[in-house]
This record gives sequence, C-alpha cells and structure tokens, in this order.
Amino acid sequence: MPARLRSLSLLSAILVLMLAVWLSACSSPAAAPAPAAQPTAAPPQAAAPTQAPAAKATEAPKATEAPKATEAPKAAATQAPTAAAKAAAGSPVTGGTLKLPLGQNVDLNPIGVRTIGADYLMSVMYDGLVQTSANWETVEPDLAEKWTISPDGTKYTFNLRKGVKWHDGQPFTAADVEFTYKTFVTKAVTSRFAQALFAIKGAKDFYEGTTDKVEGIKVVDDNTIEFTLTQPNSALLTTVLSLHSIIPKHVWQDVKPEELAKPGTWEKSQIGTGPFKWSKYEPDKFLELVRFDDAWQGKPYLDKVLFVRVGTTTDAQAIALEKGELDYATVPATEMDRLGKVASLTMGEKAIYNLRFFAVNVDKPYFKDKRVRQALAYGIDRVGLCEAVLLSVCQPTNTIAPSKGLMAANLPEYKYDPTKAAALLKEAGWPANQEIELSFYYNDQLSKDYIAAVQRQLDKIGMKAKVVQLDSSAVQAYYYQDRKFDIMYGGFGIAPDLNEFAQQFVSTATWPAGANATLYKNTRVDELFAKGIQVADPAERKKVYDEVQTILADELPWVPLHLLEITYGFNKRVQNADAIARNWNRPYQWNIEKVWVSDGK
Repeated sequence: MPARLRSLSLLSAILVLMLAVWLSACSSPAAAPAPAAQPTAAPPQAAAPTQAPAAKATEAPKATEAPKATEAPKAAATQAPTAAAKAAAGSPVTGGTLKLPLGQNVDLNPIGVRTIGADYLMSVMYDGLVQTSANWETVEPDLAEKWTISPDGTKYTFNLRKGVKWHDGQPFTAADVEFTYKTFVTKAVTSRFAQALFAIKGAKDFYEGTTDKVEGIKVVDDNTIEFTLTQPNSALLTTVLSLHSIIPKHVWQDVKPEELAKPGTWEKSQIGTGPFKWSKYEPDKFLELVRFDDAWQGKPYLDKVLFVRVGTTTDAQAIALEKGELDYATVPATEMDRLGKVASLTMGEKAIYNLRFFAVNVDKPYFKDKRVRQALAYGIDRVGLCEAVLLSVCQPTNTIAPSKGLMAANLPEYKYDPTKAAALLKEAGWPANQEIELSFYYNDQLSKDYIAAVQRQLDKIGMKAKVVQLDSSAVQAYYYQDRKFDIMYGGFGIAPDLNEFAQQFVSTATWPAGANATLYKNTRVDELFAKGIQVADPAERKKVYDEVQTILADELPWVPLHLLEITYGFNKRVQNADAIARNWNRPYQWNIEKVWVSDGK
C-alpha cells in the first residue's frame, strides 16, 4: 500500500472513523451485482399477486408536502469549527443539521431495500428486530431486547422492548413484527428477502399462495413473538433477521401488496421507530429527516439529518465536502492528498467487507465450459490492476470469503497468466469471432479505467469484449430479470456468515425470490448450503463452507477480483462520529442519535 494511504490509515485510527454512507449513483448487490456507490441488490420486479395479508386497498400514508423550491432546505455550508466550538467539542451540543450525500435512484422501500444507500436511510428512520455487532462476531438487541432459542434450534422467542412508539405516537407491538414478516413473504411485494425467510414454517406456502397464514409466526402477547423454523438455521439471526426494517401494521395493513412494490408508494411519507422521522422529500434532490424526541434510543442531539444530492460521482461529492456542503462523503483515492490539506476536513481509509467480482452468465452457450471461465480468471491481472489502476485501495482475492478467518485453504490462485488463459480458451473451442458484453454500472473514473484495462487484457487472450456501461436503474432488467449480461462487474456487501451466498448460488434461488442471476447449478453446492445452516459448531460449519469455496473456485460462476477499501472524509465539526462508524455493509448499525455537530448549525 502506498505510504500516502498508510499514513492516512494511521490518521484515521487516531481520529474518528466514519462509516461510508455509500449513497452515490450505484451499489453492490446484496443479491448479485447491483449499481455502484451503490445498490446492494437491484430492485425486485413485481410478480403476480397472491394471497396477501390485506385485501382492502387504501391510500398510502398522507404525503408530507415537500418544499416548493427545487433546492434542498437551507443548511449553511460549514468550514472548520471556531475556537470556541473546538473548546466545547467534548461536550454534546444540541441542534444542527448533519448533511450526507443522497444517491441516485435511491429506493426508499424499507421492505424491498436493494441499495446500500437505502439501507442507511432506513437505519435512520427504522429499527430491526436484532442487529449484528460492529465486529460482526455477535448479534445485539434492537427492537427485541432479548431472545431464547429452543434446544433443537427450531424455535426463537423474542421479547420486545416495552414503551417503544412509532413516529405518529402509536405503540409498537408484536403485531407489527408479525405483519412485517408476512409482508416480506407476500409474493406480490417482490421483496428480495423473501426466500431467505422460507426457513420459517409455512412462509414458502404463504408466498406461493397455498395458505393465508404463516404458521411459524406467532404473536404470544404485545411484547412477545415466536418464530418456528422448518429446521435449525444457524444463520437466522446474523444474516436474516438483522437485515429487516420493522414497519407499522396500522399504517400499511390496508394497502395492496402490488402498491407496496412500487417505489412511489414510499416516497410520500413513512413512519418508523428510528431516531429521526420523515419530514420532506424531493426525488433526486433531497430527503430531510427531523429529530424524533420520543425515540427509544434516546433523544438525538441533532435537529435534522439532510441527505442531499450534490452530484452523482465521488468527484462531485468531494468538491461538496471541501466546500462544506456535505459533512461526509466517500472521495476518489486520487483526491486524498489534496483534501488532506484542507483544514476543515479529516480524511481516512477503511477496509470493508465488499467483494468485487465478474459474474458470468453460465446459461450462455459460450460460457458453459468452466475452462472459459477459468481463462477469464487467468487473463485478468487482479494484482496489477489493484495497484496501478485502483491505487491500492483494494485487496486482490481469489475467493468469495470476506476475511482470512473464513477463507478456505489451498484454493487456486489464478495468478495472471495470459498464455495459459489463451490455451484454455483454445481447448474449450472458443470462437475467434465471438464478441461478448463486458458490463458495469459504477460511474466513478477509477472503475471506468479498471474496466477499460480489463477489456485490453481480455483482447490479449483472444476474447473480444464490448464495454457496456449501465445506468443503475437498468440493472434489474438487464441482470436479474432478462439476464442479458455476458460478464458483469459487480459488488456484494458481504455478510459475516457465508450462508448469505446461498442467495447467489443455490440453483433454486432464482429471481425474484432469490438472486442467482447467473443460473449456476451444482447439486453438491445446494446440499452444502442446506447443511451449513443446520450446523451449530463453528469449526464444522467452516468445513462446509470451505468445500463450497473450493467448488466455486473451480467452476467460477463468479470470478472474484478484490475486496474493496474506501477513502473518505468528513467535516471536523462532526463529533462522536464513531457512533456511526459501524460496518459499512449492514443496516441498523448507526447510532446516529449520539452524533452532534460542534457548531450546533
């Protein structure tokens, strides 16, 4: 890693690390490639309605009137804090606005969240049942303050917090949790979380419309709810229940499922239990949230959180950060040295569990032979591209695992070898005149340079590629729904449990219930994922997922490239920013109610 970035790492260790909001124009798929800065999963396509929790259609919650002006609400640009403010920086200051970037094509649907940007918006307005810890090693309480698991691992009983209020003052109860999870598994809602919840007894039947209730969800009383599973699921808390916003039954129960699938339904107003509540929204311009004084987490210090559009690129956000128009932004690595000299800013870099890869459409005849996919792996210089093009803000990898502790040993490294790659293509009978599409959706310059360099390397091994850059809004149809892609450069916000990859590689996890857009099929991989969630012992589970990695490293429906690092900056007026410096990939880990701005503006 360059000395410049090492010094920034040291600085960021001394100063406060702030987690990436990642609300730019794209995103990484929590279900496969998703748009850049960046969607975690492309939006689910509405499916045919089935038996839904509610039949009666009503209007969505009353819209909150957005300001007539097309500009965001006034929030003065701020530079370095005054001397007086610095002196008082250690004591919380009440008031002021935290200004964060608003991404492009942000999905505000809390039950079908497909973008990382949306995840963090939801984290400010909503709460989940549980949340993963900052280090991802444990599960922590959220709306559920404690829980018990039956000896056979099939029944989870959650004791909910008492006295929690929705933003409209109504009490939060177990009926809201039941309603939320029935909504997730309503087919017409097209939530990308649906298949992961099929572990709950009766959820799949409800999804398919063969029953009008979910047998495995039982409200015991207002503050207790039970989930009964069809079999033990060791990943349930960590990678399933930690992902979901709980929504109010009294607000949404009479809205048709088809309407809940539409983005516009959620752009009028929303009600949650989180520390900030809906105020004003103007699509592609700003979202203003205001303090919820009755938040169960405690009354926030800030008056407002303002997500504002300042541009769709990290370059534009870097300029806005420098001018004081934003309090936080991810910035290009090329700007770190210059911005590090700006007195009002603190800069840093952070390794995050986000995998970059090429997804290969194995359903295409010319990609069915694994030797072609192995040729891709040998023909791309992951190490050289990471150093020369991405400025070393990445870690080359040869597996899907997010950390060394989860990585299998003795996997093929696929060191850059264009001669071997060309030979494999020849063995597989690759047509000399075959042209493929090399698609991506990130709009930053480094990503564009990366794809251009890969195109040249593929040409060198005899694979002619046409580069196709997508708008983030086109990803759903292109990748998930119509599967037009050949090779797509994407990202995956990796979970602390490898079971989450079941949504990408299990043969039955096809869209919209799952995210296996490559149409990869391997019965042994299916068996291993089914086994992995039932094994409780960590060492035994690792053996299962080591074998999964071994098979995937050989067959390569995804060609792993590198684990991402981010470079970012925030205004020094932001205090206690470590309260939101949680894991970058997951929602419900912001303690934004504990953040304040030293100038109170």
